[in-house]
Amino acid sequence: MRAPESGAPLGPPGSAKDRPLLACGTTGSYVAVADAECEDGTRPFDGDIPSGMKARRGNVGANKDGHVIDLYEVPCPEGPQKIFVDMYACDRAQPSRSEFERDTYVRDAFLVGDHARFSERCFAEQARGPDRVSLMLQSCLPAMPTALREQGKVEEAHGWLARYCGGTPTPTAEQPKRWVYFRNVLEALDALREQQNRAASDRAYERKTVAAEYAKVCEIDLKAYERWLKDNPE
Repeated sequence: MRAPESGAPLGPPGSAKDRPLLACGTTGSYVAVADAECEDGTRPFDGDIPSGMKARRGNVGANKDGHVIDLYEVPCPEGPQKIFVDMYACDRAQPSRSEFERDTYVRDAFLVGDHARFSERCFAEQARGPDRVSLMLQSCLPAMPTALREQGKVEEAHGWLARYCGGTPTPTAEQPKRWVYFRNVLEALDALREQQNRAASDRAYERKTVAAEYAKVCEIDLKAYERWLKDNPE
């Protein structure tokens, strides 16, 4: 077998151990693989993060940079596509398609007040299936109560909250998922108000008022939540 000529074209990122797809961390790797395209332009996983995670086949050892490279396999019409991923390339990784879309909707819709556009996209993502987990949906989950409330749709905001709070166990220090979600909901509201240049005192007052309202919807004991929050600062 002849060695390839020095001028031979390189394959796309991810096509070889020494030409890996650059990602940041395990979640970044799963997202990158979930966005992988086949030769015909289709995306078998269509941004679904659990599918990207399940596609991992193990690692193939270190590459020329000394980074341990993970191997993933994506089912494509032309046959299984192998993707080599460097999860330690945080300083060089480029945003994936899903990351770009999420950032665009948060920046150009949610934070600028185009909440109808943001909520429309979130409802569309939610409708794609209960088992689907995408970056877009992960951003929608905490932001939608605010997006709906800003449109005067308080009942819908409560309905969204009730659905996702109800999908978590009764919160405890060992099982804090509902508290984490509740905190993220309030932080989404605060992020919007900060973008709107609201005074810190006004933001704090609104946050306290909304927290009391949402706590009833989510069946959260605010005192227990605040104790947990004090012990678990971000």
